[in-house]
Amino acid sequence: MSTLAVIGALYSPVTSVEWTSDKTSDISTLDRKVFAKAREDALSFVASDGGIHGALLEQAFKVLRAHGVRGEDIDVAKMIAAEVQAKNI
Repeated sequence: MSTLAVIGALYSPVTSVEWTSDKTSDISTLDRKVFAKAREDALSFVASDGGIHGALLEQAFKVLRAHGVRGEDIDVAKMIAAEVQAKNI
């Protein structure tokens, strides 16, 4: 199970983010680099309660949405920040 799926399992009961390991297991290494680059944007987005939208975060949202991830943007941003931190990228 990927780290992203584990993070999803941890966040899903608390938030409205919805995905499965099937949806995230095919996320490429290149796409994962998008998440690493989007971490600062994700943290700013969360800290501003959704007020600050960075271009890198928007790209990460697009990648995740393409893989079937659904949920509020704020919850997905929290997941991105946690994923990157968990991998220590």
